[in-house]
Parts: sequence; structure tokens; C-alpha cells
Amino acid sequence: MVVDQGNNGRVHQVETLKNVEQPYKKFSKEIQKLEECIQVLTNDFTHMYSKLDSSERIALKTANENEVLEKRISEIEKSIQEIPRVISSNYNSTTNPNEPDNGELVWPITNFRTLFEQRDVNDNGLSSPTFLVGGRYGYRMRLRIFFHGVDKGKDSHVSLYVSILKTNHDAIL
Repeated sequence: MVVDQGNNGRVHQVETLKNVEQPYKKFSKEIQKLEECIQVLTNDFTHMYSKLDSSERIALKTANENEVLEKRISEIEKSIQEIPRVISSNYNSTTNPNEPDNGELVWPITNFRTLFEQRDVNDNGLSSPTFLVGGRYGYRMRLRIFFHGVDKGKDSHVSLYVSILKTNHDAIL
């Protein structure tokens, strides 16, 4: 800044200050704009970082869930491979070798007249041997006869019931 010694000196000093002040205001505005841009970029970066962090957590959680599901699928596959062996062993241990498996039952009832006259047989019914419907792994059934009827048919009808029995291979039916 140049200062004149006369009356003019003060005017020249003011003009020099104005010349410096205008670029300063311009640079101040530019700096303010840059600071605003930096703040926007910082906010964007923070937002993107949190999204990335969230995505990484989701990816990690998904990877863990997939690992658990793969182990479960492997266990199920092993169980499925064991089904024929388990069915075979259960069938052999619980099946009467004389039990028909073609869905037919021949049930000879000997002493029919004597059984018909016995009230205790009628109250409890008379059960047939078990038989299978649908082959070795089918439904196991049994018939039960009440010679003097049940409920509304009591003393006027013969009641015959079909019972489906529990087997070790019901899960595959």
C-alpha cells in the first residue's frame, strides 16, 4: 500500500483497501462454497460408508445362514439315505411274517354261535389279525366285529369297524 503525504494520501489508502477487499470477499465466498462442498462430500462419504458397513454385515449374516442351511441340508440328505435301511429293519422287527400284505384278509371265525351268545365278546368286540393294504410299507389294518351292534345298532345289527394301526413307516405314507 502506498501512502501519499498530502490530502490525497488518505484517499489513496482507502482505494487500495477497496482493491484488496473485493478479491478477499470473492475468495471468502469461494472458500465458503468449497467448505460447503467438503461438508456435502463428507456427508455422502459417511452415508456410503454406513451403507457399505450395513452391506458387509448383511453379507456376513447371509454367509453364516448359508453355512447353517448347508449343514442342515447335509444332515437331511444323510437321513434320506438312511430311510430304506430304517424301514427295512423296522419292517422286519414289527411285521408278522404271516401277515398278508396284498390288502386281503381271510378271517375264519370259529365257534361263531358261541361267540355270538357271549355278551363279554360283544361288549369288547372280536379283533381280526392285522393285515397290510398297499404292500409291505402300506397301511396296517385290523377289523373289529361286534356281534350285537354298537350305539344305534345295538341288539339289532352286527357292527364291523376297520382300524388303521400305527406303523414305523407312517411318515412316508
